[in-house]
Amino acid sequence: MKISILVGTMTGTAQLCAQEMELALDDGEHRVETLLMDQLDSSVFLRDGVFLICTSTYGQGDVPDNAKALYDDLRARRPNLSGVRYGVFGLGDRTYA
Repeated sequence: MKISILVGTMTGTAQLCAQEMELALDDGEHRVETLLMDQLDSSVFLRDGVFLICTSTYGQGDVPDNAKALYDDLRARRPNLSGVRYGVFGLGDRTYA
C-alpha cells in the first residue's frame, strides 16, 4: 500500500513528526513518501493510496504558511474527495483546546 504523508508546518515540528511516522510505517510492505504541502495542489488527492495529513496550526489556529496554497486550491476547486482514504495528525497549542 502507498502512504503519502502531507506536511503543513511553520517551524518544522510537523515535518519532524512526519519523518518519524515515515520511519515507523515504511516496513517493506508499505511504500511511504513525505511531501511538504507547499509543493502541492488539490490534484495530489488523485493519487492512489492513503494520505496522512500531518499539520500544525499557528496563531489563533491559522493554516501554516506552506499549506495555504493547497488549502486555497481545495476551497476554490472543491474536488470530490469522497473516495479519498486519509487520517489527520494535528499539532497545536493546548491553550486553544
